[in-house]
Amino acid sequence: MASGQQFDAGHLAGFEISSTNLLNVDLLGGISIRTYLNGVEQETSNANNLLLNVGALGGTSRGVMGFITTKPFDEVQFRISTLLNLNLLGSTRIHNMIVKKLCLGSAPSCNVDTRIVAPTYPAVVQQIRTGTGGVTVASISNSNNVVNSDINDYASINITAAVAGTATLSVASGQQFNAGYFAGFEISNANLLNVNLLGGISIRTYLNGVEQETSTSNSLLLNVGVLGSAPRSVVGFVTTKPFDEVQFRMSTLLSVDLLGETRIYNMIVKQFCEGPAFACNTNTLIGKNQYPVSIGNNTGVTGIATVGNIVDIDHILDNDPLTYASINIPVGALSTATIAIHKQLTPFSVGAYVSFDVEFTSLINVAVLPKLKLRLLRNNAQVGIIEGSNFLLGANVATNIRKTLGFKAPAAFDEIQLIYEQPVGISLGTIKIYDLYLLNPCQNPIDCSTNHPIENTPTHPVVINQFKTGLEGIVCALCSVSNSQNLISPSTTDYATLSLGIGVAGKAGISVLDLTNIYPTGTNVGFTIADVVGIVKLDLLETFFIKTYLNGNLQETIAGTDLLDLSLLGIINVGTGQTNYGFKTTKPFNEVKFEISSLASVINTINIYNLKIDVSNPTANDGNLICQNNVCVKQGDFSTAGIPSTGIGISSLASPRSTWPADVPNGFVVLESKDKGFVISRVSNPANVLQPQEGMLIYDTSASCIKLYNGATWKCISKSCNE
Repeated sequence: MASGQQFDAGHLAGFEISSTNLLNVDLLGGISIRTYLNGVEQETSNANNLLLNVGALGGTSRGVMGFITTKPFDEVQFRISTLLNLNLLGSTRIHNMIVKKLCLGSAPSCNVDTRIVAPTYPAVVQQIRTGTGGVTVASISNSNNVVNSDINDYASINITAAVAGTATLSVASGQQFNAGYFAGFEISNANLLNVNLLGGISIRTYLNGVEQETSTSNSLLLNVGVLGSAPRSVVGFVTTKPFDEVQFRMSTLLSVDLLGETRIYNMIVKQFCEGPAFACNTNTLIGKNQYPVSIGNNTGVTGIATVGNIVDIDHILDNDPLTYASINIPVGALSTATIAIHKQLTPFSVGAYVSFDVEFTSLINVAVLPKLKLRLLRNNAQVGIIEGSNFLLGANVATNIRKTLGFKAPAAFDEIQLIYEQPVGISLGTIKIYDLYLLNPCQNPIDCSTNHPIENTPTHPVVINQFKTGLEGIVCALCSVSNSQNLISPSTTDYATLSLGIGVAGKAGISVLDLTNIYPTGTNVGFTIADVVGIVKLDLLETFFIKTYLNGNLQETIAGTDLLDLSLLGIINVGTGQTNYGFKTTKPFNEVKFEISSLASVINTINIYNLKIDVSNPTANDGNLICQNNVCVKQGDFSTAGIPSTGIGISSLASPRSTWPADVPNGFVVLESKDKGFVISRVSNPANVLQPQEGMLIYDTSASCIKLYNGATWKCISKSCNE
């Protein structure tokens, strides 16, 4: 059909058709559409890459069949092969030639699930790759709802038998998206109760009708509300090739009882972008709309019977501290639940402190408790792991416990996993996981001239290491560790409490981890303890233990009479009714744990106010402290008598004084300005300076200080007496 005018490349060219007997899109193989310009053939598109937007082929409704042109045209031809069985085709009606100008949608916003729907995007259902295959045991209805602007409309895939076959639904976006974008669909399924049951789902991408890549359940990402109820889920993968079409595929080998109706709402595309930089020493909530993170494909429940489920997984990344995901594994199930958070683009940095906010709602006093782990991976290979269960022992059955489970990364990582291992016969009921946080520790100078408490402050991040905090080897209803966070509170009146029953075989402890500082050999370290009325100090001392660690590895354990009353020695001062027990270390450390054991005749209850250190007299230079001592600073001598004048001056002032710079004594070069500063070289790592010279200055952007090269090493400049 000649149009009488020329249309540019990029238009949709086709026809509005209907056919009473064309019951299956698989029968469209003999149809093609061809364009011409001034009688000269331009291009042909056949069934493999034709776009078909229909209501219900096989009825009387009409559909538009065509393709997006790459050359200008003024004529469009509909062609149908007579090789097809005429009884199958029947009467095919050609109603109108259709030309549609397609306007590209805007690039998806960073880290936001973007719906590819018309008219925002030139999206259509690609009916050529939509339908059923194999044994016909499924039906697809209302496919066009996937691309309309009503986000509550949906297409339906209904599985009718558990035999071999597939059901597919494909959406052509009308524009190309780059490799590295997320591609998938928003779906829901009323009977799909467990993320582990996604084995029959895959997502496939195309470009110009040519298949690009397929991701199956083993590598799909799943951001899910409650699989098994009305809330929706986004399932897809991060592409490695460009694409302009995405197909949802479901295997009908799965049981009909498991699948039932699957609703497909919209095609989803997401552009991953790096989020805002992490501020120093600030606990930052990791949300999927700010950072390129998603639920990883290692998420699920495994085990002999694979009993239990994980629901509301996406709440971990929804930026709402009040919502949570839940792990539910019944009593008697030997199962492991894993929640994996994966980061795209660049990995999280080494040294970052990453943590989950976790609440346990049903606790039992038992000897064998479920184990929890935090596991870090890089390119799917483990780079760090921490585990424990002692912090759950002795908990009150009627009391919920909410803890921060964290790990200082020993290496860069792109995935963190929270792993819950439940043994047979035990259950913690519902475990709630609220949010994921990341803290970027930045080291700041400390006063090394005197003792001071180790407190969590904006300039000095320290945390309670919950994996080393709690009861060890104890089954005891009267034993507990409470208010452990008070140990690092800046308040002088807050305290943590450790309590053990009479003659209990076991220990209770609290461990404090410094995220930035390594304290050198010869540091005096101790805990401030409230004196216990009615117990002889020597007897009490025999129940105390102090352990030091370096990057998680035990350094030393000091116990009993080897611990000193540091306040009597004048090293560390404490208040009335308190004693500071500690020792002088023989190895460097960045973590300290205080433990108590049981007394034979009385309940041992200890109140601990804080951890104190004194690094004024170390015996080795094996730490990393940046000391800024509270020492004298004497005013400089600005008298001119006998002191040479300065001969060189650089000024931004329009009219410097006539005596300048000669009236500035004892200088070589003088800089002068009312509104400008002097900036020296900024270096993120002093090791990058290949040939440092003695006296060289730089500003170390990682350490946030000016450093001087003394001929052997770089040192932050700190104030001292300038005599």
